[in-house]
Amino acid sequence: MAFRGERLAITSQEDSEVWIGDFDKDKLEFTSKGAHYHFPRSDYCEQIYCNVEGVEWIDDDRLMLASDRAKADQPYICTARDQSVHIMVLPHGHRKVGHAPAAAKAEL
Repeated sequence: MAFRGERLAITSQEDSEVWIGDFDKDKLEFTSKGAHYHFPRSDYCEQIYCNVEGVEWIDDDRLMLASDRAKADQPYICTARDQSVHIMVLPHGHRKVGHAPAAAKAEL
C-alpha cells in the first residue's frame, strides 16, 4: 500500500486490481468508499498482471507497481509480467469518488 497525501492505494494480487480511496491518518479511518481499478487484461479477459505486490505513487495520476515471480502452478500468461516494474496511468476522472472506470491503462 502507498499514501499520497490523504489518498491510499492498495493492491490485490488475487483480483489483479488496485483500490484507491481516502484515509485520515489522524483518525485512522477511511473517509471515502474509494474505487477499484482492474489491471489490464488479455484479449480474452484473462489476468496478465498476476503477481503485483508493491505499489508507490509517482504523481496524482500514475502508480509504479512491482510484480513478484510467477508461481509454478500459475498459467503461463503470468510469466510475461513477473519480476517486473510497471507504470500504470489511472483513468480520467479517478479522483472523483464514486466514479470508477473499469480498468487502468498500462504505460509502456
